[in-house]
Amino acid sequence: MIKKAMTTSNTKKLAIFGNPVEHSLSPEIHKQFAEQCGLEVEYIKLKPELDKFKEEVYRFFSKGDGIGDGANVTIPFKQQAYKLAQQDYIMKNHPGIANDSYLNARNDALVSQGGNTLYLDSSQGDDSQGDNSQGDTTRAPHLNIYNTDGIGLVKDMTSNLGWDLKNKKILLVGAGGAIRGIIPALARAITGGNQGDKGDKGDTGDIGDTGDTGDIKRAELIITNRTQERAESLVSYFRQRASEGDLSISAQQINSLDLNDISSSQILTAEKRAEKYHFDIIINGSAFGLGENTAENKYQDENPSFLLTSSLLHKDLLCYDLVYSKDRSTSFTKWARANRTHQAKEAVDGLGMLVEQAAMSFRIWHSSDNVDLSKLDTQKVIKKLSPE
Repeated sequence: MIKKAMTTSNTKKLAIFGNPVEHSLSPEIHKQFAEQCGLEVEYIKLKPELDKFKEEVYRFFSKGDGIGDGANVTIPFKQQAYKLAQQDYIMKNHPGIANDSYLNARNDALVSQGGNTLYLDSSQGDDSQGDNSQGDTTRAPHLNIYNTDGIGLVKDMTSNLGWDLKNKKILLVGAGGAIRGIIPALARAITGGNQGDKGDKGDTGDIGDTGDTGDIKRAELIITNRTQERAESLVSYFRQRASEGDLSISAQQINSLDLNDISSSQILTAEKRAEKYHFDIIINGSAFGLGENTAENKYQDENPSFLLTSSLLHKDLLCYDLVYSKDRSTSFTKWARANRTHQAKEAVDGLGMLVEQAAMSFRIWHSSDNVDLSKLDTQKVIKKLSPE
């Protein structure tokens, strides 16, 4: 049930839907953004039962409960959120927006079939298909959906960390919603372009576009997963989207790799094999990075070599964990730093991505308001949330 709070008519009502959601830093992040921009927001955590997500979203965006303006969506509801919004509204232009970063966020939801940002299109409220004026939680509000995860990831990597993603060979560990959602943005970043046949032009600076595409033959996304069939299924899906022009990489530039092939310490014994398993960046999107006290952790083995051999590590390797922790250290980042013989150049958690994707959501929700969004300072928020 939605919890009521004291608000004024100028207060944006926002929420995050997840299960679990207790650990979420999103309310604190958006509070800091609002303070930077001189806004009033109410941002609450909502934890629907796994089979009640649709009902709770409809209730939040219904006038009967003090209509919500926008919402973030986290695990395990991102693909469900896409299904709520995709039928009629996913390709609607966001009011007042003529910027590629917003279009990319919308298209990332469409291509990945999952989203983390819902925005109520109140201009359509009188339509008989979506009128929720009486608080009817069984009738669909007009929702636009965006996926800002990939944009946030690339922004953190390129702007905050200074990583160069162009023409890089990236290993993606995991085949769930976290990896699925970032692939479109990563495809743009490693090739320096937008979706092939979509024709999006203009400023893409905040998604890691670095200009001249150069030689993109090396650019590759490789997916590995504990269940190989899931990795192959995800690759098959995105290859199809690539062949249809929905990704800025070709179908040949997205591949799968059997996890057993990179769990053995013998993989680098031959020069030819060494090149095959030489990655520029490894991104963890599995539960492997989660701490032992985190509700989502499904693994019993906490040995850092549980998923990947340390033979993959080298002095130029960059490692990024999509999850974050209070001390900025995860099982995955520890694995990347632990071996004295093989060690990554850099290993970071996903706090920066969390803040940057939140900033993109914030811009989407407030882009039609009379707000100076240039005041958003994500690095200040990251620093405040990081341990001393």
